[in-house]
Amino acid sequence: MVDMHGLEEALRTGDWLEPQGQDDNLDAKLIRSTLLKFQGSGDPRGLRIKDMHIRGKLDLAGMQLPHNLEMVSCHFDTEIELSGASLKGLNLSGSHLMGLRLFAIRAEGSILLIEAVSQGPVMASQSRIQGQLCLDLLVINSDIECVVLDGAKIAHGLTLNGAKIDGEVRAVGAEVNGIISMDDAVIENFDGDALCLDRARILGSVRGYNVTMTGALRAVSMDITGSLELDGAVITNRDCSIVLRQSKIGQDLDLTGVSLFGPLLLDAIQLGSALIFETSVVDSPAGISLSLARAELGGGLSVSSSAFKGQIFASSLEVGAGISLRNVMVRSQDPLAMILDSATVREGFLSRDCVLLGGIQAIGASFARRVELKDLKISSQFSLVFDDCDFGGDFTIRNATLTGEVRALNARVRGQLRVLESSVEAPDGDAVSFNTAVLTDLAVFQDLELTGTLQLTSSRSENGLILNDIKVTTASPVAIALQDATTSTLRLGQLILGQAGLDLGGARISHLKVEDASTLVLPRIADAQGLSIASWSGFVAGDRKAARAWLDTISSLSGRSGQQFQGQPWREFARLYRDAGRPEDARWLQFCAALRITASSPVRSKLIRIPYGLLVGFGYYPLLVIPWLVIAWLVVFGVVSSNQASFTPTASNASTMSVVVDGRVDNVYVTGATNVPKGYPKLRPSIIALETALPAISAGQTNAWRVTGSSWLPLVLAAVRAFGWLLTALLLAGLTGILRKE
Repeated sequence: MVDMHGLEEALRTGDWLEPQGQDDNLDAKLIRSTLLKFQGSGDPRGLRIKDMHIRGKLDLAGMQLPHNLEMVSCHFDTEIELSGASLKGLNLSGSHLMGLRLFAIRAEGSILLIEAVSQGPVMASQSRIQGQLCLDLLVINSDIECVVLDGAKIAHGLTLNGAKIDGEVRAVGAEVNGIISMDDAVIENFDGDALCLDRARILGSVRGYNVTMTGALRAVSMDITGSLELDGAVITNRDCSIVLRQSKIGQDLDLTGVSLFGPLLLDAIQLGSALIFETSVVDSPAGISLSLARAELGGGLSVSSSAFKGQIFASSLEVGAGISLRNVMVRSQDPLAMILDSATVREGFLSRDCVLLGGIQAIGASFARRVELKDLKISSQFSLVFDDCDFGGDFTIRNATLTGEVRALNARVRGQLRVLESSVEAPDGDAVSFNTAVLTDLAVFQDLELTGTLQLTSSRSENGLILNDIKVTTASPVAIALQDATTSTLRLGQLILGQAGLDLGGARISHLKVEDASTLVLPRIADAQGLSIASWSGFVAGDRKAARAWLDTISSLSGRSGQQFQGQPWREFARLYRDAGRPEDARWLQFCAALRITASSPVRSKLIRIPYGLLVGFGYYPLLVIPWLVIAWLVVFGVVSSNQASFTPTASNASTMSVVVDGRVDNVYVTGATNVPKGYPKLRPSIIALETALPAISAGQTNAWRVTGSSWLPLVLAAVRAFGWLLTALLLAGLTGILRKE
């Protein structure tokens, strides 16, 4: 066994004290005694011991050691006690320990435990280390707490590279100036925290490349001036894999290649730069996989080639740059896979090739620049919910396959809105809904296949709306709803709506353009009451029969046959023809509308409307009176011509006349069929017919002749005369404009 003399010599010269022959034993009490004796003296290199077996407990608590203490590759029977001690530096690399107590130690240099093995914890709470604390390749086997650095201050970093620690590493409230490095470390604390950095302050970065933790990485209210990098880390804890709530990280949080088995909780975190996931896996199938509620990211959120099992919850998230999702899969048991309610994104939101089992909800969120969701697949009751959102740039959905409603009620899109080349299935309701939305720029819905309705009720499209190549399958009578919508231009292309229709009720359209195409099939109109159009173009504007056929679909739509005919849309289309300088087309269209009003009227109304239509075309064609007058004239002419003997002169002195018959003079009664006295007007059926059909005209015939030989003929003439007065009144009213149609 080495005696005190050997120890003193080693301390005086600074040489290594190593075993001599087979004797490698060294009494721990001798070490203490020697150090007490040589306090303030000895070689600057300090006491250096190598490959020795230290017998007994080495208790150096409270000692003031002005030099280094190095015990390399040594074996200790019990834990080392250095609590409250002051020394220049400590090196226990390669040694086998039963534990190390460094409470409130003061070290001017570094503390090294490289490749050391300990059967007990390393306790260094409230320690002050002016150098580095190096635990690289350290192996610790303990029950719960393996490394405790609560309240410690370390001036030049903490390293645990390659360490294997069976228990918790804890540094609550610690302050580390420099990097904390855990590359390739393995830390296991089942059902607890593997690493706890609550309230720690790191004036540098934390790095854990390929670290493996069984137990949580917990760092609530931690403050890091640099970055937190966990590339390739594997962390398993079913309650939470990483907890960084209310922490501050000055630069990136890099989670490239991580595999996290348990929720990642980043609530109220403050990042100076970006949050990065690349080829990462977060597995928390029973609930939330990633929580970013109230988090503040100075940079962006970048997720690529990653998978999340569990919901991404990011309510009230603030992102200083943009959100980028590329080749991401999210599987959630909740109907929503991602929640961004009230989020603020100061740049854009870009999604490419993502698959979500659950929808995206961003109620009340704000996106300063473009939002583009491309090649997106979602299966949920609600695939996209952007109610009350403010989009500062373009909002594009392209080549998406969505099972569940797309909804953006009361949203405001300051750039272009484009929903293109996508399919949406919501068979029990609305497939796409932008009700009450304000669309500042052009809105385009094109090349869509929808199961469920397209809703744009009460929306406002300030720079135009395009609906083209849309196929809608729905049990509702309305396939596309533009009720009470306002748009500067509505361009309608190919719309295949089945038995459903287009609801234009109350819509206000500055310009309607129906695309010119020989194969275009106009959609049915479900409702157009209150429709207002300032101008129009396209083949409907140029073809009045096409306009009539389109308007006819309103009343012929399935399920609407018993409803009152909508005349206002017909009048609106007629006005458009008049404004375009085509009054004849306008009149014809209104006449067609009047025919349909008559057909749908009650029987009592029909008794008035049918004659009104037959006689003057409901006021639109007053010259129809002329054929009726001709008919009346022909009737009277025929009756009078065949019954001339029933007419006698009205003058008494002309009622008889003398004639010579067989040389004898006789008095005979005068009729229209006989000769008349000289100077008396002869009966002329054509004039009688004219005066009867047009009672306002008097040629003297009706004053000169009367019916005396027939009981029914006066009734016929009276009826025709009354009919003539009616026709004359209608003709004059129509020609003078007194007869109005509206």
